[in-house]
Parts: sequence; C-alpha cells; structure tokens
Amino acid sequence: MEVTYKSHHIHSVPELNLKMDCWIPNADVSWDEAGTKCRQLLTGPIGYFKIIDEAEIYAVEMAKTWIDAESVDDLTHKRSNGEQQPKGESHVQAYFDS
Repeated sequence: MEVTYKSHHIHSVPELNLKMDCWIPNADVSWDEAGTKCRQLLTGPIGYFKIIDEAEIYAVEMAKTWIDAESVDDLTHKRSNGEQQPKGESHVQAYFDS
C-alpha cells in the first residue's frame, strides 16, 4: 500500500513472521527536505496481525503518527531557536497564555 501524507511518501511493507504465524507492519517513509532525499524505516509490534491487510493499515497509521510527531518536534525546535512562528500561530498562543 502506498500513500502520500503531508508531503511524505509512505510505503507499507508487511513482513511475514513464520515462527509466530503473523504479519509484522513495516513502513518506509520518504520525503524531500531542502533538496535532500530523506528516509525513515518504521517497524510495528510483532505477534498481533494474522491478516496482511491489518498489518498494512497499521503500518500506514503508524507512519502518519510518526510524521505528525516529527512535525511537532520540528516546530518546537524552530521556536526554541528563535525562528519565526508559522502565520496565525501567535494568535493561538496568545489565547492560551491569557
């Protein structure tokens, strides 16, 4: 299964574990960052998925969660370095500070 999410390409690659008779959800996430190709391989839990479709769906959702977490970390890192906040975010921050 292949999905594009927030400019990241997700390719789920389930792996059959013959010992445990189950599928292991794996995701290959790739994206372009300032002209550089980046890649992250993710592996999910072992022993849960008897059906390949379930492992694929889990792999995609796991990758989306990882991408979302990386986006939040990136924003936090930028703010701590004194870089400009994204447009509109200052209004949200001002609301929570009061």
